Amino acid sequence: IEVSVSLLPAAGLIDINQAQPEVLFALFLLAGRLPQEQARLLAESVVESRTAGRRFDAVEDLLRVPGASRTLLDSVRDFIVVGESGQGGMSWSLAPDEILDVLAVANPAQADAVRARRSSPGAGGQTTSRSSAYRADAIVRYGDKTWLRRRWISIETSSSTALPWRYTRTEPPRVLMEDSFLLGRSFDA
Repeated sequence: IEVSVSLLPAAGLIDINQAQPEVLFALFLLAGRLPQEQARLLAESVVESRTAGRRFDAVEDLLRVPGASRTLLDSVRDFIVVGESGQGGMSWSLAPDEILDVLAVANPAQADAVRARRSSPGAGGQTTSRSSAYRADAIVRYGDKTWLRRRWISIETSSSTALPWRYTRTEPPRVLMEDSFLLGRSFDA
């Protein structure tokens, strides 16, 4: 069985509890593949929901927003973070290229600046930073299907274990579709 594992800092993902409307619009437009007007209306609905005091505690909470669908959620779930895993703020310098493409629509100058820093001599193509939360993706190729097992990890000490981390959420395994950007990425185990 072929297994690939990756860790992604949660700060490199779009926190729908904190993202600016322009970023949400770009997310729904690019990753969600919604028409412009529908993407704009959904971004406004997310902001209105937050303003009304409704916090997103799981990515599936996006389904409570008028205009969101299961298809949309499946399209954006690899780009977003919510709840406890999203605390600590967004850092575009930690975002994967696919998420920087979203930023490029919302704020082209900022996306260009991040890409320039990554490509500058000595940057090694990536920005390193300590993060307190990560998304761990295990991709398992089994038979003719590719499965994803995702866990959210918080780096912290606990009196109940000697480990320096704890799992904050474990998502059910799911089959990845061929157009998932996760399938095209190279992972280091």
